[in-house]
Amino acid sequence: MSIAIALPRLLLVNLIVVLITACSDHSSLPEDFAGTGSQRLFVIEIDGEVAGRIEERRGLTAAAAPRMDTRVEIVLPGSGLMLREERLQFAPAAPYELLQRTRFTRTPTGIEHHEATDGKALGAPTLHDFDGMRRLAEAPVGSQVHSGNFGLGSERPMATAWQVESRDNEGTHARGRRDDGAEVAVWLGPNGSPRHYRIGTGFAVRQVDVAPELTMEQAGPLLMKVDAALGDPERIERLRVRVSGPAADLFQDGPGLELHRTDEGVELQGRRLGPASAVSEEEQRLLAAMVTEVQHQLRYHPGAAPPSIDALLADGRGDCYEFAALFAALARRAGYEVRLVTGLAWAGDERQGFAPHAWNEVRVGGSWLSVDPTWGQVGADAARLRFPDDPSAQLDLQLALKRSRIEVLAVEPAG
Repeated sequence: MSIAIALPRLLLVNLIVVLITACSDHSSLPEDFAGTGSQRLFVIEIDGEVAGRIEERRGLTAAAAPRMDTRVEIVLPGSGLMLREERLQFAPAAPYELLQRTRFTRTPTGIEHHEATDGKALGAPTLHDFDGMRRLAEAPVGSQVHSGNFGLGSERPMATAWQVESRDNEGTHARGRRDDGAEVAVWLGPNGSPRHYRIGTGFAVRQVDVAPELTMEQAGPLLMKVDAALGDPERIERLRVRVSGPAADLFQDGPGLELHRTDEGVELQGRRLGPASAVSEEEQRLLAAMVTEVQHQLRYHPGAAPPSIDALLADGRGDCYEFAALFAALARRAGYEVRLVTGLAWAGDERQGFAPHAWNEVRVGGSWLSVDPTWGQVGADAARLRFPDDPSAQLDLQLALKRSRIEVLAVEPAG
């Protein structure tokens, strides 16, 4: 039974940021690009510990065109060092349209991905489009600024709806919600340059003068051990567990998951979401065909982490997150409403615990059906505990699980 680590993938797909600030004057370059250019260093912190570093260089090419190079190194829990390098090349004249984005990724297992994308394929953004930080630094306290494109961590700039909280001689503080739902906060210097960026309570990027040394973590992947055996998870219709510790307050009610608070902790009651028997045979065949297509296109490899769907199809390697991402793309193309879900799934009686996993939920006939393309399940089993939809809450919850405990209270098999 294959289980992937969800926390690193959240970092790579949703949370890694490229720190770009733009001048409010569309016709001129930010001063950081003039002369010999500039360099900024940042430390990545996870749960208060140094987990990575970011080096960002800005300058002009020989043709006087703006260029930004960003190098991200992050130590993934239980895996090793992940490297991501990104180069943004712009046109030499205003409005400085993005000509090309080039990415290089090396996973902890040594897999390398190279990808070059034409700027027009990304919507032809300009240098100014990448960020609204300067406008945020100039907006009145209490006002809202909807832009703040703080990076290119995913396939497009991540827009944020900001609320300016306060301002003093040290700069500006603002809180916001990204368009993927994550709660974020930023502290800007007097010139509008980001000094500190936080997602939830567990992930932060902070500007430093000297890049930190990284220590390789030796701990294995997260596995929430329990004193129980569940048997064949595909036969489980309902599951009741108790969570104690800091993670107990971070789970939320969601599709297929009910939460009940008790004096001993929080009880989670999971059920099979939309069993396949409730779906027409035609829908079952169509969804099963998409699952088969995913498994035909990909071979399982833990921590493969291609940077995009195109790179994923070219490489053909992924773990549960990539399986779910490709299934979501196929389902949307077929006209379905679909979402990618992360949570804990039963890792098997031989491992006797729950581990991070990713799967899908598809709306069929007015209700949601769980589909697990990694394990080939249409109407996936109930032996899984769904994380909240907010990426920042997902991250905080996974970090809290390391200091928490899960106890199996009841298992209800099918039929």
